[in-house]
Amino acid sequence: MRSTAGGNMIFIEHTPDVEFYSSTSKGAVLGYLYVFHAAGTYRPRILRLYEIVNFSVHNIALVNVGAFYFVMDTCSNGEVYNIIIRDSNEGGLDGIDVWGTNIWIHDIEVTNKDECVTVKSPASYILIESIYCNCSGGCAIGSLGVDTDTHNIEYSHIYTQESNQVLMIKSNAGSGSVYSYSLNNFMGHSNAYTLDIDGHWSSQTTAAGDGVTFDLGHGTCSNGATRPPPSFNFCAHLEHHAMTSRSRVSTSGLRLVVKCFTSARMLMEVGRARARGLTTLRMQSLLTLLLLLRKSLSYLSALKVI
Repeated sequence: MRSTAGGNMIFIEHTPDVEFYSSTSKGAVLGYLYVFHAAGTYRPRILRLYEIVNFSVHNIALVNVGAFYFVMDTCSNGEVYNIIIRDSNEGGLDGIDVWGTNIWIHDIEVTNKDECVTVKSPASYILIESIYCNCSGGCAIGSLGVDTDTHNIEYSHIYTQESNQVLMIKSNAGSGSVYSYSLNNFMGHSNAYTLDIDGHWSSQTTAAGDGVTFDLGHGTCSNGATRPPPSFNFCAHLEHHAMTSRSRVSTSGLRLVVKCFTSARMLMEVGRARARGLTTLRMQSLLTLLLLLRKSLSYLSALKVI
């Protein structure tokens, strides 16, 4: 364990069987953000784990850092729980960033006005549940770049209040795919946005590639050209604009704004007897419905149905 000139207060690497915790649940790490603000300098991150196998971090408070709080970089077989993260109202204060495999993150509270609990790439078999994002940037998948490989990710029981969004999926071009993900039991109050899917995220440098694919599944259908596999029947008004620039979907006061479909990639080949697509849709949550709706609109646009 060591501090680094690269900006980490505590940096643990290449080590198996790590446990970082407070035995009384009263322990805290204070970052002295106000000292760095006074000096006009950037602040170090609190905790970074790199290539750690079999670990747990729990029962601590991370306070007033003014930079990324907790990063799990290429880690595996871990559990993170019972952590409170508190900071000021500004950007650059990511709560928890994770990429790796077989990690369970639960019972976390984040107040920071930046990302709450975010999954990056490559990542697989990560369960994130019982998370409270308070005055935060909300949870996210991304940012995603070249050779994205993020799969078997589950967010469940995520409570978000007065945040930028409930969930953001972000990339800027890039390549690879996100698949086998589940978004369940999201609850939000007084948030600026609910679901924000941005394939041209301006805060990220444009990556090489035609865009990241979000794979909703696969199967066969008899005639994808005339009967697209994703099919929706809304009672509320549905309006659309040119799919190459901006689309707006309104249903019972709920609005989803999707920008720049130019990088959308189809997962089925129209005109063939066997087109890749979806045969059965089970919508378990509102966010899942919105994700499917976005893909459906891109299919319909490509088929020149709308």
